[in-house]
Amino acid sequence: MKKEFLLYAAVSVVALAIDILILYVAAVRLVMPGYLAAALAYAAGLVAHYLLSVRYVFAYRRLASQRRTEVLVYALTGLLGILLSAGIVYLGGLLGQSLAVSKLAAIVVSFVAIFVTRKATLFSASAGKRPA
Repeated sequence: MKKEFLLYAAVSVVALAIDILILYVAAVRLVMPGYLAAALAYAAGLVAHYLLSVRYVFAYRRLASQRRTEVLVYALTGLLGILLSAGIVYLGGLLGQSLAVSKLAAIVVSFVAIFVTRKATLFSASAGKRPA
């Protein structure tokens, strides 16, 4: 699991780089409204993260034969990460923490929570399953 966690972290860095690059191109070069550029960039990062994760990170895929369901659950766990992150930043604000401190806490907590959630729901071996 330690190797998966480290590979997952590396994939997250690559996906974040893709997100930022697309955000920049869409918002600055294509002059797309910020909210649309952010949505497009997030979606691209999520797709990249999914593709890299199933290829390089996780040995087992519970829903490999149900790719649409697997992608949907993967995306929903991403939404969970957004909500968790927003909640932590909001709570930090209520407690008088700076945005930077709150965001750092949100990054750490949501990263670990989403890894554990995805590992448990999508990428843990179950009886009779073989590596994908």
